[in-house]
Amino acid sequence: MGESQRKSNFKCLRCGGNMEFVSAEKLQLGQYGLLLGSLINLVSGSLEVEVYCCDACRKLEFYAVDSESAAAGSGIAQAPCPHCSQLHEIDDARCPHCGVRLMD
Repeated sequence: MGESQRKSNFKCLRCGGNMEFVSAEKLQLGQYGLLLGSLINLVSGSLEVEVYCCDACRKLEFYAVDSESAAAGSGIAQAPCPHCSQLHEIDDARCPHCGVRLMD
């Protein structure tokens, strides 16, 4: 994913510090089973994510990389932030774009 497509200017949900891009990774999906061991993990696939770190409190946040299958929708309703007007998931406690608290 190009630098221009990465999230920018968003705040940490914990402390409000600036989030910095760390890397893009693939997280392995699946569970370790008693009978087949990690064989099930081979067919479970992986989830591509971008990793961001807060420059103040060092909290890590993972964001799924947009893909054509994700374009169909995550299934979670979106709502505009009352402060910055950017869309966010309706169950977010804070806006992932500007950091404003959404739920009390």
